[in-house]
Order: sequence, then C-alpha cells, then structure tokens
Amino acid sequence: MIFLTTNVSVLQVVTGEAVTSIEVQASYVDLSNVGTVIAPSYKNTTITTNTTSTVVGSPASSVQRAIHNLTVHNSDPVNPCDIKIQHTDGLQ
Repeated sequence: MIFLTTNVSVLQVVTGEAVTSIEVQASYVDLSNVGTVIAPSYKNTTITTNTTSTVVGSPASSVQRAIHNLTVHNSDPVNPCDIKIQHTDGLQ
C-alpha cells in the first residue's frame, strides 16, 4: 500500500517511449484525519506520449490517501515501453 499524506504528494507514471496507449487504473481510499470518514475511489488514465503523468493526485488537507492497487498496461500491439512509477512529495 502506498500513502499520500500531504497535499503535495502524488503518484506518477513516467513513460520512456510514445506508444499507442498505456492504460493506468488506480484504486484508493481517502481517510479523514478529523473523524472516521472513508471515501473509496479510483482513477483511470490513458498515456500516449513519453512524459511524466500524475495518475493519483494529492489528497485534500486533513486527508490521507491510501492507494490499494495500481495497474499499468501497455496496450500497444507492437511497441514496448519502459515504465517507471514514482511517489513524490512535491520537493523532487
């Protein structure tokens, strides 16, 4: 499990080559710091260029985001693609 604990923490996918489509699906739960509010959610992202893409954004203030699953799939039928997953707190 990966935690985003500040309002500048994000999870990113870095792709090395431009391909037809990199499909990303992230499932996460937002946990309130001031109570017992739990809000499950997900985000789907399609990446088609060699770039750094934020696939899970920062949580709101007083919230921690717990990422339960991250799936990355290269659906390009021909071209391979180097993938790097990075967790950043906004200071990198």
